[in-house]
Amino acid sequence: MYLNSKAELLESTFTERSKLERKIDGLTPTELEYPGTMGEWSVKDIMQHLVDWEQRWISWYEAGKRGEAVVTPEPGYNWRQMGQLNEKYRLMHKDRPLYEVMSDFQASYQQILGAIEKIPESEMLALKVYPWTGKLPLIAWIAGNTCAHYRWAIQMIHPRSIRRKMGKL
Repeated sequence: MYLNSKAELLESTFTERSKLERKIDGLTPTELEYPGTMGEWSVKDIMQHLVDWEQRWISWYEAGKRGEAVVTPEPGYNWRQMGQLNEKYRLMHKDRPLYEVMSDFQASYQQILGAIEKIPESEMLALKVYPWTGKLPLIAWIAGNTCAHYRWAIQMIHPRSIRRKMGKL
């Protein structure tokens, strides 16, 4: 996903996040925690996954601002090991109470919006501002951990399918 301005990024982030929230609105706690939405993952797992990646991006950005070396996606993992990394965090968080995950889901979103608001558009669009962004502008990294990731989550969550698997339809 390539965006040309901070305004486009914010609009896309708000739009996709709103769609995601509408998609999960009305799911019961049992439905949110039911495994099998995406493999063994529940909707709660997907929400926690989004929090993990939002927080990961925030940590990369803050470390980069301080001039620290940033290793993406995280030390000991490369981008070809995304499945392993994501499963590591799913297992780490799978027993967290739903209310904590949903609270973090809202708080992390507010935190990332605050970070986006503070970043000058010129910094978002320029290349090579931070070594860890490689050949991509910062805006692409932000979109990958916000609007594009929310769009992915929307595609993974199917309330009717969850209810059917639970025997409710």
